[in-house]
Amino acid sequence: MFCLSMAGSSKREFILETKNPKRDLSKAFFQRLQERTAQDNLTTLVEKIKELNLKVIIAPGFISGLGKIGGQRNLSNLANSLERMGLVKGFDFAFAPFNTFQGVEYNAKKLADFVTAAYSDHGKKSLIIGHSMGGLHTEKMLFDYPETRKMVHRFVGLQNPWKGSLVADKIEEIVPTRIFMHTLLRVFTRSLNREKVKMAKKALIDLQVKERGRFYSEHYQDWQEVQKEVIHLEYATHFPKEKESVKKKLNYHSIYSLLVSFFRYFHHGQDNDYFVARASQVRDESMYYVEDEGDHLSVVMSNQTNGSEERVEKLSALLLLALSLEN
Repeated sequence: MFCLSMAGSSKREFILETKNPKRDLSKAFFQRLQERTAQDNLTTLVEKIKELNLKVIIAPGFISGLGKIGGQRNLSNLANSLERMGLVKGFDFAFAPFNTFQGVEYNAKKLADFVTAAYSDHGKKSLIIGHSMGGLHTEKMLFDYPETRKMVHRFVGLQNPWKGSLVADKIEEIVPTRIFMHTLLRVFTRSLNREKVKMAKKALIDLQVKERGRFYSEHYQDWQEVQKEVIHLEYATHFPKEKESVKKKLNYHSIYSLLVSFFRYFHHGQDNDYFVARASQVRDESMYYVEDEGDHLSVVMSNQTNGSEERVEKLSALLLLALSLEN
C-alpha cells in the first residue's frame, strides 16, 4: 500500500506497508510445480522465450565482481540452468555488465545501454532476472531511462531488498562503512585504491533502510508509471517460524566477524545467522509476488544434493508464471 504523509508543505514521506492478496500468486506458483513435471516447465519456457524473441538478462547483486567469491560465481549456477533449458549464452541470455563497486545510478546506466543494444541490434526485448541488489539496479534503470520500458518484456525480481538491507544497516552500526569496505576489498581482492573504496561505500549506502526510504519518496511518481508499463513479478523468501529466532543472533561486534561471514557466504555458499536476516521483501500492494521459504541464494545456488534440480524447477515455473501475466 502506498501511503503519503505530508511533513511541511514540500516534504513527503513514503511508507511501504501491507500486501494485496489479489496480487499474491504463491498458490498459482506452487500449483504449477505440483501439476507439471520439471521437464514440461523447461520445454514450455524455452518455447515461449524463443517465440517471443526475448533475451534473458541476469542482473546480479552486491559483490558480483569479486572474482570467484562474488555473485557472478554464485549466479553461474543460474546460467548453467538456463543453458540446460536450451538457451544460448551471450545471445539468448547474458549477465548484465555491472560493476559491483558502484551504486544503483551507475549500474542503471550500464543496464540501460545493454538492454538498448539487445533491442536495437537483434530486435530482442529483455526478460530481466534481478537478484538482490540487481533488482534495485533494474528498477533505477526503469525510473531514469523511461525509453527502456518498451524494451523490457518482464522483470522478475529474486529476493530484492526493496525496503533496505538489515545487513547493510548492521555494518554501519558496527563499523564506519568506509573502513569496512576498505578492509573487505583488501582481504578479498588484494588490490585497493581510494576511488574503489569510495564507490563501494556508495553501493553499500544504497542498500541501507534510510536510503531506500528516501529513494522511494523521490521516485513515487516514477514507480506508478513503471507499474503501468512493465509487468514485475517478485519472488520473496522468508524463513519458517521455527527459525525466526535466528534474527536475534545478529550480535557481531567486530569487523573480523563481518569479514568471516562474507567469506563463508560468498566463497563457500554457506548459510549463517548474519545472512539469513537479510531483507527479501514484497515492496507494496501493487506488485505481483510469490512468497516461499529459503535463504538469500535459494533460487540461484544450493549445496544440497538435489538442490540443482529443485532450483531449475522453481526458476522455470516462476519465469513461466511471469510470462503469463497481463497488466
